[in-house]
Amino acid sequence: KNDGDCSVKIKLLFVTVGVAMLGVAVGLIRLVGFGIDPFSCMNLGLGELLHLGFGTWQLIANAILLLVMLRCFRKLIGIGTVVNMVCTGYIADFVAWLLRNWQLGVAARVMVFVLAFFILCVGAALYMTPEMGVAPYDALAIVLSRGKKISFRATRIITDLCCVAIGGLAAYLAGFG
Repeated sequence: KNDGDCSVKIKLLFVTVGVAMLGVAVGLIRLVGFGIDPFSCMNLGLGELLHLGFGTWQLIANAILLLVMLRCFRKLIGIGTVVNMVCTGYIADFVAWLLRNWQLGVAARVMVFVLAFFILCVGAALYMTPEMGVAPYDALAIVLSRGKKISFRATRIITDLCCVAIGGLAAYLAGFG
């Protein structure tokens, strides 16, 4: 029994460290201003439009997607799902707040972007390897492609494009276009 408890604790540590790294990476990527992932794009745009912080809107969007998961595919939900949906956006907000006064030239921004991308990759590996749940947004394409004639890859591309379109429209309506 003790080995099992240790294994779960190690998996939870991997998930927690991985999600923290994801949040740091998203915060750094936001700061360098070279673009952002589709889900963050949507959440930044809608957060601005609705006058909510990124972390708060990301939590709301994830909660809505979690309801879809609860209804359609509960097997994807785990403690990692909850840690990801609650923590990533707020950690990204904290990093962006902490480093808000950074004045970096293009070369330094490129170096920070490369570092952030590395942190993102390692964080994603740490978060996903223990298989303790899928992030609600990542689960969306899985749920939509199950039993359909459209592949996961195509479904993910479509959901990403929808997020970018929603984020761009929301940012435009919020006065950032």
